[in-house]
Amino acid sequence: MPRIAPRAPNEDELEAIPAAELEDEAVEDVPARFEEISTEPLRFVTFCTDSDLKSVRYTKGRRNNRGAQNHFQGFQRLRQSPFLVVAGGNWRKRGSASHLFIVKMGSRSGSGVWLSNIALPSGNSPYDQEPPAEDAVVGFVAIDRFLWHVGGLDTCGHVLAVPIECGAKGGVVRPPKCQSLDGIERQATSRIEFLYMEQPTEPIHLPCTIERHDTKATAVGLVRLSSGGRYVAAVLRAVEGGKRLEFYLSRSANIWKGWGSPSHLDIPKGDFGGYQTINLIRPSSQADRLYLVGLENTSPAAPTLPGDDRADLYEISLTAPGIDDEQVTVTAIERKLPLELGSNGEWANMAAGAGIYVDQGRLIIYSTYHYRDKGKLGFLQYAP
Repeated sequence: MPRIAPRAPNEDELEAIPAAELEDEAVEDVPARFEEISTEPLRFVTFCTDSDLKSVRYTKGRRNNRGAQNHFQGFQRLRQSPFLVVAGGNWRKRGSASHLFIVKMGSRSGSGVWLSNIALPSGNSPYDQEPPAEDAVVGFVAIDRFLWHVGGLDTCGHVLAVPIECGAKGGVVRPPKCQSLDGIERQATSRIEFLYMEQPTEPIHLPCTIERHDTKATAVGLVRLSSGGRYVAAVLRAVEGGKRLEFYLSRSANIWKGWGSPSHLDIPKGDFGGYQTINLIRPSSQADRLYLVGLENTSPAAPTLPGDDRADLYEISLTAPGIDDEQVTVTAIERKLPLELGSNGEWANMAAGAGIYVDQGRLIIYSTYHYRDKGKLGFLQYAP
């Protein structure tokens, strides 16, 4: 499996991005579409072999310290293609990096709700199944050696938003304290990277990175506003007494021209879940609204102590920005609907990787597990 190095775009490619993205799908009556999602998932397995992932990494094996040093922790199906992105964070001394693994589901179509790729499931473990040979990891991206931890991903059109960070905690079984490569200890820091994924095995690194000093980035949501076509990136992090959503507004409809300074909304503890992933959805007929889906597992010690997976839908009220505005003003966030998805064993856990996919106005949820085994990785699809 090849290592993929995202390349810098040329000027013509950058100028083409807004035109290609203007038809990004919006959703009519988001709460109704959310309620249509079935709580009975379809099961999938992809090959994720040892040779692909350097021996024991991303397993629960004894030689990998029972998985304490790396695990999968992000998932997105890419727009109108049979490709997925599974993110992982590895803090082992050798090969420390934030990773994106590119999965091609070659047996599935590029659009629509997928049927399971397992004809006759055997047993209850994904590792005992036999998926089609063409469903496999086909490459990986090592994003950053220092910012090794990947948070929850989101996509908008062909743009993939990737939050990476390093932790400030230390200890024997915890990640090392946040350090630069010269060994100087630092506070928690993070960055949001943006990749253009129209050709998933040839990603383009967009020159609009968001640098965040002395603060973490648990997850990122990305969407385009119906008025003016500018992008909004919402970054989630913990603060004393609750959670904070920080909203960045792109300077124009050309995402690569960068971002203004963020506005933020603090949410008291108990009013917002401990989400691993947040995804933003644009309604088709409300310029002053966005929707946010938070995806989590109810156990803070998952997967060692398994909890239940759940998705929550929130409505965000905002003031549509004017052409000269540098910020988006968010006035309220309200929880609208929960979706209880139960415990799914080694097939999936939303404390690892999960994501929303929009297909022709329908909402589809995907989720995967923290680890692979026997060269395989399972995931689930919840669809209408």
